Amino acid sequence: MNETLSLRFIAQFNLLDKYLEDVLSDCDNHTNFVHKIRQISQGEYSISQIVHQYYYELNTLSNVRNQLVHTIGQDQLEYLTPTTHALDQLMMISMLIMKPLSAVDVYAKPVINCRTDQTILEVIQIMVEHDFSHIPTINHNQYSMTLSQHHLFSIIAQYDNAREMLVKDFTQIDDQSVARFGPQHSSLDVEYHILTHMNAVAYLSQSGLPSAEILGIVTEHDLVEHADLGLQHQIQSV
Repeated sequence: MNETLSLRFIAQFNLLDKYLEDVLSDCDNHTNFVHKIRQISQGEYSISQIVHQYYYELNTLSNVRNQLVHTIGQDQLEYLTPTTHALDQLMMISMLIMKPLSAVDVYAKPVINCRTDQTILEVIQIMVEHDFSHIPTINHNQYSMTLSQHHLFSIIAQYDNAREMLVKDFTQIDDQSVARFGPQHSSLDVEYHILTHMNAVAYLSQSGLPSAEILGIVTEHDLVEHADLGLQHQIQSV
């Protein structure tokens, strides 16, 4: 029983170690595990955030693995065995890193739009009511542009009658901060985009195309709100 638990732990750890090695494509095959997680957590990889979050747990699990390998070499497995909690922890973290949920699974939610024929005041009221930082605008059932609170308040500051002016009278915000993701993208892809772009917005759809129906909108506020959601789903699947 103990030997089986130990071998399962080592096998799972080796799978994770190989995955991190593939992420660091230019990594030396002899680079140790702790150096890999340090390099990834300090880098700009899609899994950097999750590796940084579990850095100390991964370090501890690495020590367990090293001790197990040492005891195997001395044929002393009966003297050291990982707890079921340690194996469960390793499985859970491995799942989060190697098989993250899709962005749509984690962040899809009903989307509230505004129309280009609505007034600036009406749009601000919608955003304040729902605590939105950004909102998509629709023209004849087609996506038109994205508005932010910052953009709207700057319009009000510039024009005396801005509250009565229509959305279609203004241009869109800088679309460099807007990205589109489909079911082929993981939640980590979305989170990486949000964290590496100022005032970033991520639109989710079944195709990731601009013309597709928006299934969810993700901003930095959503990352905080959903911090544990992906983890809960992954634990249930372990």
